[in-house]
Amino acid sequence: KLTNSLLYVTSMEQFTNKPRKAREIELTLNEWDVDIWRLRELALSEGGLMNQELRRKAWPKLLGISGEDIAQHREKWRAQQLESSTLNANDKDDDDDDSSTTSVASGIMTNAD
Repeated sequence: KLTNSLLYVTSMEQFTNKPRKAREIELTLNEWDVDIWRLRELALSEGGLMNQELRRKAWPKLLGISGEDIAQHREKWRAQQLESSTLNANDKDDDDDDSSTTSVASGIMTNAD
């Protein structure tokens, strides 16, 4: 019975620590001057940054970038992706044109022989 009680207490401690850790991460993130070293310790400890929302808030702080920097980078990345997909589509069209030209040219050469 003692073993079961210890397991129950241990599992309850882990359960109650998770909300406490999430609150601690939130409090750290909400400070005017975020303690990056404390945030780093929380991120590296068991359970990491806990959930997607906390990770989304913490990573820019850990990387030393602002939300504006992220938005600008995201727009720049999207523009590059759009340009890349447009270029790839144009390259595919050019490849199709080249293959038809090659087959026509080889047909002419065959007929000339």
